[in-house]
Amino acid sequence: MDSLRNELSDTEQIIIPMAHPDTSEFYQCMAAAILFNFCKNPLYREYPWHGLQTLRRIIVKENHQDDYTKIQLQLLIHISKMNLKAHESARYINNLEFIVIHEPEDDSSRAWLQLAYKTISNDSVLGSIDCLMENAFNVKVEDTNKREVGASYIDLIKTELRGFSGFDWVYINLGHFDAKRYKHRKSRDCDVLVALDVVTLVIHEYAHVRIRQALNDMNMSTPTKVPKESLFEDMEFGRIVERHIFGAVPNWLNSYNRGTDSGQLLLEFAQAFITSIENNKKVPAVPLGLTLENRDATVAMGGADIQVERHIE
Repeated sequence: MDSLRNELSDTEQIIIPMAHPDTSEFYQCMAAAILFNFCKNPLYREYPWHGLQTLRRIIVKENHQDDYTKIQLQLLIHISKMNLKAHESARYINNLEFIVIHEPEDDSSRAWLQLAYKTISNDSVLGSIDCLMENAFNVKVEDTNKREVGASYIDLIKTELRGFSGFDWVYINLGHFDAKRYKHRKSRDCDVLVALDVVTLVIHEYAHVRIRQALNDMNMSTPTKVPKESLFEDMEFGRIVERHIFGAVPNWLNSYNRGTDSGQLLLEFAQAFITSIENNKKVPAVPLGLTLENRDATVAMGGADIQVERHIE
């Protein structure tokens, strides 16, 4: 591993084109890029053996074209750049072998997925993303590739993973949102807030898909691409977009549960926001007097564009 790291020392990054051929050779190149990311990660020497074994099992497969392996590889692009403690990162890799592709199973999950698609097609949301893309990355939107984007559920044992961006796709960790709904099942106001949280995730990850389409590189990291002289307080593009739309990186349930008089105001805003998404209308601004609590446990993890909440609030 050290010799490979030395060979790659002069290479900054391996580009993974978004408009990719669906061939075994391409996914083998993708596996090589993941190994490259891993070798460049300063934590690689500390990785426990069980994490390395799982990584090897995934990237040396002869056939990378089954649906599960494709998702594993897309998530590994992000995980390989995480700067968590090595044993935590290794647990993410180990859990990839238990990933499940989920179809909606009840009214709530079906409604969430419908909202996800309506969020992706909302002109107001896309306009905000494209405007910020120009400001943050000096990208001319009219010159960018824009392809149709879809969404689907996966389920992972580690429920703190909210979701991630893939090739023209948004992946939603159903277990994360089901856990929130279950924890707050006695609250009659829970459903609308969890639905808004799903919409927030989709906005965040759709932003990552769009900038990767524009730069034609699945392996990019937005914290390292935003110019250092930029005025953004946080270089992670998904959170840049969230702050633009909501004025925060909101933890909706915590914001509601603070026991203040703004709870009703938050519910009214949540319903208005979801209605605007459903009807492809301009999304409303957060009203004056509504203070939102941030998802302060969500971290950029160095160069990785990935969403994690350490605790299900």
